[in-house]
Amino acid sequence: MRIIYTKNALGKFLILKKHNLVFSRRKIEQVVSKPEHFDITNIPGKIIVSKSLDKTHVLQVVYKVYGDIMKIITFYPAEKEE
Repeated sequence: MRIIYTKNALGKFLILKKHNLVFSRRKIEQVVSKPEHFDITNIPGKIIVSKSLDKTHVLQVVYKVYGDIMKIITFYPAEKEE
């Protein structure tokens, strides 16, 4: 499957870097290929997956699949829910 990134997702790399949070495309792609948590939203085709970063944080990735193309919409670190 081919993976593409929206302008928003590409901009997110720079925004997070300014806050000393550096993620690579490889890390994002690891989350979507082997997520620990998987949610299907009420928006058709929109999927949210997450994977642990540490004991208190996860990396969440929002994407859609169009045939054989996966479009990364955005990603963000978040606190784990208890």
